[in-house]
Amino acid sequence: MFRNFVIAQGYPVAARSAGEQGLELPLDMMLALGRTPLTTVFDAVTLFKGFHTALVPMLVLGTSVVWHFLVNQDCTRLSYSTAMATAQVHQLLDQCNVESGRHFVGWTPVADVLTGR
Repeated sequence: MFRNFVIAQGYPVAARSAGEQGLELPLDMMLALGRTPLTTVFDAVTLFKGFHTALVPMLVLGTSVVWHFLVNQDCTRLSYSTAMATAQVHQLLDQCNVESGRHFVGWTPVADVLTGR
C-alpha cells in the first residue's frame, strides 16, 4: 500500500477505545492508497476491490472497522474468492460504519524495526 513511507513518533492520535489495531485512515484515503475504487457486496460481505487489490473486513468494534489489505504483487487479477478466503467479518457492514466510522487498515502480530540500520 505504501512505498517509501516515514512514520513519525509523538504525533497526536485519537484514543482507541475498543483496542483497534492498524493504521487509522479516512475512508477516501484508504480507498485511494489501496487502489480499491469499487464498493462491492460479495457473498453477503462488504469489501472494497480493485483489479489486483482488495480491502476485506476483519473486525468490527462499535463504529470502527479493521480492514486487511490484499495485493497481488505481480499485478495480476485478484479474485473475489481469494479475497473472501481472508475476510473474518461475514456480514453486511452497517452503512454508518462505512460512511462515518473509524477505519483501520492492516495489522500484524510480528514487525521488524529497520530504523537506524
